[in-house]
Amino acid sequence: MGGGIPPDDALLLAYAEGRLSPEETHAVEQWLATETPEADAIEGLQLLPQGQARALQQRINSRIARTTKRSRRERRQQPMAQRWVLTAVVTVLALLLIAALYFFIFRK
Repeated sequence: MGGGIPPDDALLLAYAEGRLSPEETHAVEQWLATETPEADAIEGLQLLPQGQARALQQRINSRIARTTKRSRRERRQQPMAQRWVLTAVVTVLALLLIAALYFFIFRK
């Protein structure tokens, strides 16, 4: 954790639940002293009844996983939509070119 490297989720959760040794607690508190948003989040977790922090963490992680999976799927579908637009534009331009050639050839 030295040098501003954040502790992993399991260590932060153990800290919030009060399950760390005094040395580990001190190390996490030193890191939290420089990280205001994380310190606020840990403080909020400590206000929860025992065991609810882990359930909350699991719910948040599952929501993040679903959102990530959904956005990956949307990113995969996006190039397909772009291909359809490109195909439509090329088709319209080709039809306009054919119409223009037809018009100029038979106009003479």
